[in-house]
Amino acid sequence: MYQQEQKDIIKVATVEDSAVVSDRLRGLLTEMAHIQYVGNAATIAEAMEMIRTQEPDVVILDIHLRGEGHRLNGMSLIPVIKAGWPATRVIMFTNFSDSHYRQRCMELGADHFFDKSQDIDQMTNVIRQICQHSAQPDTTAAEKYQKKTATAARMYRDVIAQQASMLNAVPGNAALLDSRGVIVTVNDAWAGFAARHHLAVGDFAVGQDYLARISADFGHAGDAIIAGIRAVLAGERSDYATEYDCTLSDGYRRFMLRVSAASVMGEQGAMVLRTDVTEQQGHRQARLTSESNLLAIMESTEDVIFSVDRELRYITFNSAIASIVRRVYGTELIAGTPVLQVLMHGEPAEAEMWKESYARAFAGHVVRFVKEYPGESGIVCYKFVINPIWHQGVVVGVSCFGRNVTQHYTMAKEIRDLNESLERKVAERTEELEARNKELEAFSYMVSHDLKSPLRVIGGYASILSSSCGECLDADAKQMLGMIMSSTVKMNALIDGLLRFSKYGRQEVHRTDTDMEGIVRSVIHEVVMPQHTPPVNVKIGAIKNTICDPDLIRQVWTNLISNAVKYSSGRKMAEIEVGMTEVDGCEAYFVRDNGVGFDMKYASKLFEVFRRLHSEEQFEGSGIGLATVHKIIQRHGGRIWADAQPDRGATFFFTLGATATVG
Repeated sequence: MYQQEQKDIIKVATVEDSAVVSDRLRGLLTEMAHIQYVGNAATIAEAMEMIRTQEPDVVILDIHLRGEGHRLNGMSLIPVIKAGWPATRVIMFTNFSDSHYRQRCMELGADHFFDKSQDIDQMTNVIRQICQHSAQPDTTAAEKYQKKTATAARMYRDVIAQQASMLNAVPGNAALLDSRGVIVTVNDAWAGFAARHHLAVGDFAVGQDYLARISADFGHAGDAIIAGIRAVLAGERSDYATEYDCTLSDGYRRFMLRVSAASVMGEQGAMVLRTDVTEQQGHRQARLTSESNLLAIMESTEDVIFSVDRELRYITFNSAIASIVRRVYGTELIAGTPVLQVLMHGEPAEAEMWKESYARAFAGHVVRFVKEYPGESGIVCYKFVINPIWHQGVVVGVSCFGRNVTQHYTMAKEIRDLNESLERKVAERTEELEARNKELEAFSYMVSHDLKSPLRVIGGYASILSSSCGECLDADAKQMLGMIMSSTVKMNALIDGLLRFSKYGRQEVHRTDTDMEGIVRSVIHEVVMPQHTPPVNVKIGAIKNTICDPDLIRQVWTNLISNAVKYSSGRKMAEIEVGMTEVDGCEAYFVRDNGVGFDMKYASKLFEVFRRLHSEEQFEGSGIGLATVHKIIQRHGGRIWADAQPDRGATFFFTLGATATVG
C-alpha cells in the first residue's frame, strides 16, 4: 500500500465551446494559487480524451456544446465522469440557469451548478475551497485499476441507456452508429420494426454492421447509400438524406433515410433516422399529377396564364406569356425569374403600372386592366385580371389571366366610329327636318291667311246675292248659292284649324302647376249643354294637378271631350268618363265614350292632318283636331294613343312625359 500524501496542486479542466468564455476561465484559473490549468475541450470527444489523459480533479462543464448532435450533450458527460473518476468534482457553468436544468444536472451527479451571467465569483470561491480541503487519501495503482475496471461496465451501460432514452424522444425509427458503421443504440421504434414486418431475428439489431446489411439487401443499388453514410462517419459531410423503396409484409413501402453526424461514445459516429413516407409519396405523386394536369390545361389555351409569389417571382406560366416576354422584352422566361428583372427591359411607366397592380392584388383586391403589345401584324390588346391567391387568410401569391381581345376592341372601335357617324347624320337630318318643318309651318300660316281674304269676299258676295236677288232665283240657283255659302264657312273653319295647328307647333310651352280637374270641369261645362240631345252622362274621376302649359292642355281636353260627345250622339244616353289611370308604371289621363268607336287597324292614322275615319255626312269635322292634340302632347314630351272597337266606344289616353303630378 502506498502512503497517503497531501496534494498541493489541483488540476482543473474546462469543457466550453465558446472561445471568449474559455479564455476568461483560463485567465481566472491561471491566476489562482494551487491551481494547474490542464486545458479546454470544445466537444465531448475532446473532453473524454482530456479527462482520460489528464485525470483532472475539477471539470468545469458547459451544457450546450456547439456542433454536437444532441442539444444538451454536456449533461451526458456527468455520469461518465462520475463513473470513471468518482473523485473528480463536476462544476456546471452554463447559461441554462433555470431550476429544471439545475435539478437534472444534480440528479446526474454534478457537484455544483452556476450561472455564467452572474455566478462566476461564487464558482471561483468554490474552487478555492476545494484547494483548501484537498487532502485526499491516495490509493495504489492496483486499487485504481480495479476500481476503474469495476465501473467501466456500469459507465458503458449508463451511457447506452442515456443514448437510448435520447433516441426514444426522436420521432420515427432511430439508431446510433459508431465510426465503423456498427449499430450501437436503437430506440423502441427501431427495435419493433423487425417484429412488425416479420424480419429475421437480429436484423438491424445492436451490434450489427449496418453498412453490410444495406449491401446485402440492396446490392449495387445500395452503393450510393453506403457512400453517403461513410462520408458522414468520416466527417466529410454533416448529413446525408435519400429515399428508397422496399417490399415488406404489408406490401410496397417507401422510406426516407436521414443520416446526421453525432458523437457516439466520444467518437465520430452518426444518427440514422428512418421514416415511412409512403403516404407522403402518394400525396407528392398526386400533387405532381395535379400540377401536370394544370400545366396541360394552361398550355391548351391561347390565353395568357401565370402566377407570381410574394417575392414577385414567376412560379407557373404557359407558353403564351413566355412568347410575349420573348417578343416584347427580349428575354426568356423561366420559373423563379423576378418580375422586375423582366420589366426592366420595357418602359419605366409600364413597370410602375405592373408594380402597382401587383401591390393592389397582394392587398386583397381583384385588378383588371387592358394592355397593348406589339404583335406580328400590328397592335395586340390583352385584357388582364389579377386575382389574389389566399391561404389561411393570407395572400401568398397572385394569379394572372390575360385574354386577347384585339378583335373585340377593333369591333368596338368600329362600332363607336359608326355610332358617331350615325349621330352626326341624325343630327344633320334632324336639323334639316326641323328647318323644313319650320318652312312648312310658315307656309301653312301664310297660305291660311292668304286664303281667308278671298273666302271672305266669296262669302260676302254670296250673302249679298242671296239677300238681294234671292227671290229672283230659281230653286237650283238658290241651292247652288247655299252650297257656296256653306262651303266658304267650312273652308274658313278648315283654315282656322290649320292656323291653330301651325300656332301650336310654334307656340312656346310655358309649364306651371295646373289644376287639371278644374280645366276638365270647365271644358265639360262649355261642351255639354244642359239640354243636350241626346242627354250626356259625364263621370269625372280623381285627376291630380300636374306641371304643364294650361292653355295648350285645355285645347287637348276640349278636342278629346268634344269628340267623345260628338261620336256618342247616336246613343240614347251618351256615357262619357274622364279620369286618370296607370299604364306601364306611368300616370295617364283618359277620356272614354260609348260612341261608334272605330277599327284599330286605322289607329295609326288617327293623328294625321285631314285624316278622318268617318264620313262628313256621319260626323262633321275638319280632320285637324286630333293632329293638333298630338302635336301639343309631343311638345310636352308625352304620347297619345287610343283603344276602340267598332260600335263599342273608344278611349283616348295621353301622358305628359317627364312632367310630375303634384296632387
